[in-house]
Amino acid sequence: AMVSHNNTTINMKKIIELINRLTPKSDKLAHYYWGDIYSSVGMFLALFINMYYSSLFLAILPFLFAAIPAYLKEYWDGKGNGFKENADFVYTVLSSVPKVILLVIMIRESGIRLL
Repeated sequence: AMVSHNNTTINMKKIIELINRLTPKSDKLAHYYWGDIYSSVGMFLALFINMYYSSLFLAILPFLFAAIPAYLKEYWDGKGNGFKENADFVYTVLSSVPKVILLVIMIRESGIRLL
């Protein structure tokens, strides 16, 4: 539905242009997506282990589960198999950060303190 007011139309165009400028390229979104999958596996593993052995070290698992494959992928790319880019590593591990923070809070509040 087109808004008849010229000011509103211009403002919407500016908003859409800004959104398009701020949206990462599809390659970066793919790195973020797979990092989210990897770090989610790390988070669920940490929560499972935490039922039997509680340690604050478990909170780093989501980061490690994303960072290790991200590092290996960029290392592989750097060996002539692709384009090595540090931003790819950053986008891959980015989604692990809130999981790590959440796990620190959950493990510290779970009452069992081995660390």
